[in-house]
This record gives sequence, structure tokens and C-alpha cells, in this order.
Amino acid sequence: KLLNCGIALPALVAMVTDAPARAMRRTDIGHLGTGAPGDLALLRLAQVPLRYTDSSGVQRDGVQLLQPVGLLREGQWQAPLPRPWEMPRGDPAAGGAGTDDGGGTP
Repeated sequence: KLLNCGIALPALVAMVTDAPARAMRRTDIGHLGTGAPGDLALLRLAQVPLRYTDSSGVQRDGVQLLQPVGLLREGQWQAPLPRPWEMPRGDPAAGGAGTDDGGGTP
């Protein structure tokens, strides 16, 4: 959602990694530095037509989405689970309407 609101990708990554770690006063997480856990989310920047709905019901169309490719956690690769709001709008074959109810991730 935030990409489609004009927030740059590097700022967005900091908002979901470094900033929360600092807010929790955790210097051991939120980065890939020496001594930090090596957990890693692999994401792909996709161009997918989507419609987002905010908490007040206002809808906004977007085209950029960070799709999970997989997760490396504690040395084990994990495939991503399907997320219905990533489905293209109006694609019944994909099993979803391509909307976000406001509770999804950016």
C-alpha cells in the first residue's frame, strides 16, 4: 500500500525492519549486520493492478506490490503462503477479487 502512496522502497524497507527494532530498543534485530540473526525475506517488486481499501472505507487503485518469494529462517527455506489481495482484480480463476480489506501488509 505504501509503495502506491509514493513512499520510496528504501524508506519502506527501513520502516518495516530498522525502525521497529529501534522502537523496541533491540539492536540485535532489524538489520543483517554481524551477530544479527540471518533471517531474510526475499521479495519481488511486481506490477499488478490492485485495489486497496483503507480503514475508513476509501478505495485506492495501485500497481506496485512486494510479493514474497520465500523466507530464510534459521537456515531453512520456506515458501510463501498465498495472499488473496495479491490476486489481479476481477480474476475469478485466481480465486480472489484482488482487494485488500485493510488488514493486509504493505
